[in-house]
Amino acid sequence: MKHVLLTVVFLGIACVAMAHELLSPNGNLKLNVVLDSEGGPVYSLYYKGEPVVEPSALGILMEEADLSNGFRILDATNSTFDETWMPVWGEYEKVRNHYNELTVTFSQPAKHDRTMIVRFRLFDDGLGFRYELPEQKTMNYLTVKDELTEFIAFPVIMIRMSLPILLRSFPKCAKLWNVIYVKKDMKLKRLHSQYKHPL
Repeated sequence: MKHVLLTVVFLGIACVAMAHELLSPNGNLKLNVVLDSEGGPVYSLYYKGEPVVEPSALGILMEEADLSNGFRILDATNSTFDETWMPVWGEYEKVRNHYNELTVTFSQPAKHDRTMIVRFRLFDDGLGFRYELPEQKTMNYLTVKDELTEFIAFPVIMIRMSLPILLRSFPKCAKLWNVIYVKKDMKLKRLHSQYKHPL
């Protein structure tokens, strides 16, 4: 019995050790990044302690490889960026670009040591993240078959858009950024059902 209990405690500590957290500059938004039981990357987002995005899968399916499970976290680094710039035109005289960043490097040691990087940027009013695929040892090219990113949130957010959250995707530097925008001082009502939507 003691052996089983110690094993459970050890596994619990190992799972906690793999969790990575990032706070927005004002501390209202919190991002969690973990691996599920099959080594699949999962993220979740909270606003003032309330869930905005429930634990949702990350991953890419290639013709040559499945980059959605079998991972371990090779590295995770945090950084902060803060600059103010003046646009040529627009409604604002100055724009502040202030975010905290978490860069997580995932490795698939059992599958030819493939690597995938996910870069998360957490602003005071939202989250952006993108996939980066560095040069691979065993593949000269990659053909994207499907993006397996999930966005699991409350049904009212996606169907009626009555809560102030917006999900959109846009390209930047030939990489896809997935963006979740959260309006300041939003009030969330927890619903029992969820809406699961692949991006």
